[in-house]
Amino acid sequence: MRELSKKDIHLVLSRIPKDVVSLMRDDPRLCIAGGIIRALIGQEIPSDIDMFGPSKEVLDATADKLAEARKERGEHSRKHSTGNAITLTASGRLPVQLITRWTFSDPKDVVTSFDFTICLLAPMQN
Repeated sequence: MRELSKKDIHLVLSRIPKDVVSLMRDDPRLCIAGGIIRALIGQEIPSDIDMFGPSKEVLDATADKLAEARKERGEHSRKHSTGNAITLTASGRLPVQLITRWTFSDPKDVVTSFDFTICLLAPMQN
């Protein structure tokens, strides 16, 4: 099986933080990939949320947007950048890693670039 079922997609989306889902809805070039999807479907505890996008600049702006939204709700996020990613951490939340080492203009390109099957969640087309 190379695709998630609608039930799996609903399960994952219901467990991803709403502010992260909102980012993907606002910018369909963003996607979530990595172990969080496998962990949620496998009923395991995820360690972080990996997001991919079209450029380092878009991902940096996305990190700032997420940090600002959380600040407006009274949450404090810490932003840390490395050569590979921009990471947002906040007390009581999964870290969000916006991966800058590899960028993709289309979420479908993430699938072909990594050796995984159920580790990608891109916005669904209506």
